[in-house]
Amino acid sequence: MVKSIALFSSGLPDPRQGGSGIFNYLVCKELLARGYKIKGYFRVGQDFMDKHCDVEIVKSLGAAGLEYELVRESPQDLRYSLGSRLLFANHHVDECRQAVRRCIAAGTVDRFISLDFGWALALLEESQMKGVAIMGDPYADRIRDALIGHWDSPSNYWNALKWLSIRNWGAPLRSALRPGVVIGHLSPGEAQSLSEQGVPCRHFRWCTEDVASVPPKVQAADRLVALHVGSLYTTASRSMLTYWKENLFSGLSKLPFTFELRLVGKTEHQVESKWPNIEVKNIGHVESLVDEFKRADLFFSPMKYPVGIRTRVLTAMSYGLPVLADPSIRRGLPEPKHGESIFYCSSTEEVVATLLAAKSDKTLLRKVGEAGRKLWEDLYHPSKSIGAIVDATAAL
Repeated sequence: MVKSIALFSSGLPDPRQGGSGIFNYLVCKELLARGYKIKGYFRVGQDFMDKHCDVEIVKSLGAAGLEYELVRESPQDLRYSLGSRLLFANHHVDECRQAVRRCIAAGTVDRFISLDFGWALALLEESQMKGVAIMGDPYADRIRDALIGHWDSPSNYWNALKWLSIRNWGAPLRSALRPGVVIGHLSPGEAQSLSEQGVPCRHFRWCTEDVASVPPKVQAADRLVALHVGSLYTTASRSMLTYWKENLFSGLSKLPFTFELRLVGKTEHQVESKWPNIEVKNIGHVESLVDEFKRADLFFSPMKYPVGIRTRVLTAMSYGLPVLADPSIRRGLPEPKHGESIFYCSSTEEVVATLLAAKSDKTLLRKVGEAGRKLWEDLYHPSKSIGAIVDATAAL
């Protein structure tokens, strides 16, 4: 009978942090609720500790029974690295191997759950433990996406060589595969890609923290209020802001009403509007999102970035807020359907047309928001998504 499970991941448990922070928090909560003993190994870099870390949340989980260790990342200079050296250094494989050896030496763990390539490879190579190894966003695909449409500098040619040198990033996993370890991914598109590289990969659906009920709406009649939630530091967000400034805002300036865009999340620079009908409000960090979701008409996420899964989109759906997004998110979230549970807009013209329709018919927004919430309840609720990972781990 499985009594203890180790969680190997990057970042700390934090439901306010997209990606690994939410994953770590929800996995810990589920394991504690089921009565498992947990030892967490959380890989963290100094920049993360300085800018994004909230140790109080992990301390509260510690008070509830979580034992944990912070695995410190060594600084890496990847400018001139290629191939396995680039891949392994980016995912801090050496630090992961050392932590796995410490875990084995302690001898108190029956199974493992991990998140990230580095942890998966270390666990396959250094242990005979059974468990579920979830992959993170592929580093190779992030490089590839950053190159699209940008071939105007020597540095981008060098980045192309980097991508070519690690595009078959599943090869080290394929060589180390052994019975008793399930390789998984939270994006069905990435799971398929890894399987095509010869690494059988199971898709586990992503999720967000539980929202028990949809808060009542308090909306303005003289404008359309759009909300965006999420850090604007990330590669995906910076690319999105460039698209907004260079293409989207000029189209929105022709709307015959005020378009209020509320940006919630950490940012290095304030986003400004030079158009009188576009009001950009840089809210920054907030402790609770409830009031923001109450006042918004829709969630605004036209982000042309296909890598990974848009956690911010699922968060909006959990609050019953209709989402306007770019179709590129389908690789990670294929289930939402345009006009039913989401609005897909691939161009400025489509964004403008959707906003005009939304302003003239608020029932359209309500129906899409309700359908999005229902889809979240059916597919992306943490009890189902995280529960499936824990069930798969215990069954090995």
